[in-house]
Amino acid sequence: MAVPGQRRSVIDALFENLHDVYFETTPEGILLHVSPGVRRLLGFEPREVEGRPVVDRYADPAQREQILERLRQDGFVDDANVDMLDRDGRVVSCSLGAVLMPGHAGEDDVIRGLLRDISDRRKFERELRESEERFRVVFETTPDPVGITRVEDGTFVDVNEAMLEASGYRREELIGRSTLSLGIWADVDQRRLLLDSLAREGVVRDLETRFRVKDGRVITALVSARLVSIGGKPHILAVSRDVESIRRLEREHQRLVERMRKAQKLESLGLLAGGIAHDFNNLLVSVLGNAELISHRMSADDPLREPISQIADAASRASELCRELLAYAGRGHLEFAPCDLNAIVQETSPLLRFFPSKKVTISVETADRPLPVRADATQIRQLILNLATNAAEAIGDAEGTIRIGTGRTRCTKEFLRTTFVDDRLEQGDYAVLSVTDDGCGMTPETCERVFDPFFSTKVSGRGLGLATVLGIVRGHHGAIRIDSSVGRGTTVEVFLPLTDEPIELRTEAMDRDDGTWAGEGTILLVDDDLAVRSVARRMIERLGFEVLEAADGVEALDLFRSRRERIRAVILDLLMPKMTGEEVLSAMVDIDPGVRVILSSGYSPQQSDERARGDRPPVYLQKPYTLAALKDALRSLLAGD
Repeated sequence: MAVPGQRRSVIDALFENLHDVYFETTPEGILLHVSPGVRRLLGFEPREVEGRPVVDRYADPAQREQILERLRQDGFVDDANVDMLDRDGRVVSCSLGAVLMPGHAGEDDVIRGLLRDISDRRKFERELRESEERFRVVFETTPDPVGITRVEDGTFVDVNEAMLEASGYRREELIGRSTLSLGIWADVDQRRLLLDSLAREGVVRDLETRFRVKDGRVITALVSARLVSIGGKPHILAVSRDVESIRRLEREHQRLVERMRKAQKLESLGLLAGGIAHDFNNLLVSVLGNAELISHRMSADDPLREPISQIADAASRASELCRELLAYAGRGHLEFAPCDLNAIVQETSPLLRFFPSKKVTISVETADRPLPVRADATQIRQLILNLATNAAEAIGDAEGTIRIGTGRTRCTKEFLRTTFVDDRLEQGDYAVLSVTDDGCGMTPETCERVFDPFFSTKVSGRGLGLATVLGIVRGHHGAIRIDSSVGRGTTVEVFLPLTDEPIELRTEAMDRDDGTWAGEGTILLVDDDLAVRSVARRMIERLGFEVLEAADGVEALDLFRSRRERIRAVILDLLMPKMTGEEVLSAMVDIDPGVRVILSSGYSPQQSDERARGDRPPVYLQKPYTLAALKDALRSLLAGD
């Protein structure tokens, strides 16, 4: 039997080594006794806090008042959450249990209790809540259907919004009901296969199966699932994905890859065509220019006049071919201005009566209000003629009708992605030009290649008609759509962005040359091609000017600086080595803002900021040019001097 002293020693030992903090306080909150565990919990020695108000150690004094109220009502408090302050003022999360001990024989009441550090538990609970919140966010927002069912009976315990949308059920129609009672499994054996795989491996990936949705349709899906424990019981977390949607995405990816491949092919062909046309234009400047200079020196009855004329005609036809190549490459000479698409169609339609076949009927129906587009009217007329010619050839010798119409529509980005030319066009209001024929139509394979340069279904065709159309549309930031099938005819729709700019009334060009105009002064001719310089020099001299020649931009600037007072105008090639025509123009404007410049190229002039600088805008001269075209350009540039 333990003597009182021994029992006291045991109690003191327990009291000393108690991990939790034992305390005694008066109802007024004065700490009477505290166990040494307060060192571990709050960092105080017992003597430092005994005899002091307990409220000093509460992070929130209101918590103590709530505990006192519960002690007065119930006589005890069990596992109350309180926040205490340690020696350094840090908050320590604790669990408090206490009882109110009534005093006997005149003694005061005493509150006795235990404090336990639950900071780790609080942290775990907080992390658990955050984890559950993250899971809930992922669960609800994932685009794939997700369902949680009990293993034992297949009863749904939770589903996400995507599951409701895919199945057609409301939440209350699924929760608490089993997959078997709802008939969701179109093949029950697949469910057994899923359960067997889960039992063996705990996880299933991409099991292809079939589900029956609310309206009776059967869909094929890939199911991935794993076993999870909820409330100590096994459940199945399953994610499904509609196989058709996967295949649709794969088809869309393949379509985009094919469009990219085609765009790269067309871009490469465009660069090739543009480069060939540019170099060929330089050769044609020499051919046309020399032929014209020779013809001017011949008498009317000279026997060589006819061969020279044939040379000039052939060069002119070659020039037209070059223009088609440049139009396909999107690098032709374009004169953009606000114009009415309806007016262009109406002006062009009389030309269509010259089609060889008299059995083709032309029907033109334009919109009832103007369609303002920013365009090169000449190029749009060429586009209409090419489309109509192609339609007439599709009809052939049979009787048929070509319908040409205009209208306006709102194009979304999704719609524009289905068209030719450019996936990055902006959605908005577009003018529509449609050309429809009831001819032979085209196969899907032909439709895919119809805009390729040099592709033609006709033995004698050059394959540039629709390729030119594509280049014109590309240059106008538009799009094309084709609807065709064999035996049903073809409809080609061209979409051009509408503009808010007012349509300008076209004025007559400069008065026709009466044959008496002649120039004087010095012209600086800058071109890297010797043949071009040779014939251009003779043309300029024939017009009455003196000529200074430069083979590149550096040489041109040296001549311009040293002889600026003599030079009345500069004829400047845009594409040259060492310095481009744009760079030379910029440097000349810095030297003399009033410099008069003719920009000459087989390409369209670049729309750079440099062209807007200086006192006089440059005049553009398209290669190959004739003596008359050169004369008109110089007259226009020097008018008013």
